[in-house]
Order: sequence, then C-alpha cells, then structure tokens
Amino acid sequence: RGRPLETTFVCVAPLTGNSGVTWESSHVRHKLQRVLWIPVEGERTIPLAARRVGAPLLWSPDEDEERQLRMDWEELMDLI
Repeated sequence: RGRPLETTFVCVAPLTGNSGVTWESSHVRHKLQRVLWIPVEGERTIPLAARRVGAPLLWSPDEDEERQLRMDWEELMDLI
C-alpha cells in the first residue's frame, strides 16, 4: 500500500557538546542532504526472505522540507 510500517532512525541527539552547533553544521542535516530509500514489502505475514524490494529513490529535502527539518532540530536543541 506504500505506507511505512516502521520508524526511521537518522542519528542520536547528543546531550552535551552542542554549544555553537548550528543547523548548517549539524550531523543530522549532513545525513539528511541525500537519503537513499529502498522500499521493502513489509507485511508481517511474509517471511523476510520472500519480501519483494521496490525501486530505490534518492531523496533530498526541498526548501519547505528543509525549513521544517530545521525547525524540528532547533526545537529539539532548545529542549537539550
């Protein structure tokens, strides 16, 4: 059906050593500049070895997505 069944892990948020870190220099921004998505059939009743692999997609955030990612990152950094 094309809907994710699992969450996606990008990286950890360090609790120390964040002084002076900006969105532009952040590890998470660097990792999210290019993401290779490889869809795998995820129906729980299908054995892992029998699942089909879909066409991969190389994704980069557009301006709106980058702005939202930055806002989320800044909110998290404010909490830390």
